Amino acid sequence: MSLTPYLEHLSASHEASIDELQTAIETVLSSAGKLSRHHLDHLRSLLSAQAGTDLSRLSADLAQPAIERNLAYFRGLYDISSEALSAFTTLGEQQHERLQRSISASLDSYAKSNAHHDAAVAAVRSAVSAANTVFSNANKAARQVVEITDASVNATTSATARAASAAVAQHRKKAA
Repeated sequence: MSLTPYLEHLSASHEASIDELQTAIETVLSSAGKLSRHHLDHLRSLLSAQAGTDLSRLSADLAQPAIERNLAYFRGLYDISSEALSAFTTLGEQQHERLQRSISASLDSYAKSNAHHDAAVAAVRSAVSAANTVFSNANKAARQVVEITDASVNATTSATARAASAAVAQHRKKAA
């Protein structure tokens, strides 16, 4: 029995999984880009409408809640995108596990039916193990990037809120 049908099956299965995942990721990224452009256009229109307004005449009492609402709004957008990323990461991990089980089962089946190809089966198992190690390391690195990004977003949001509060307080002092 030849190894070729098993490898072709594994290759096709792997390629299909990658294509599905790539399509899902492209869809999410495209949607996120459209959403971002929409919100940026909205903000630009708000800023252009206020461009003629003297910012020093804005009431500090009105500015602070508006700033807090905007921070909460953008934090919500970030949370939504983080949840989507997490869901797609889980999907990818599940597909990887299914593929890994399929490869293992196919190799077991092939090894049982073709005992004289032990070296080929061992080589494929070694390649699969190396690929799994690469996937695991890449997954760990991606999770670290997400953690760092989340911490950075939290720090930036807090710093922006503090700066806005300080600016409003300073404006109140000048107005008083």
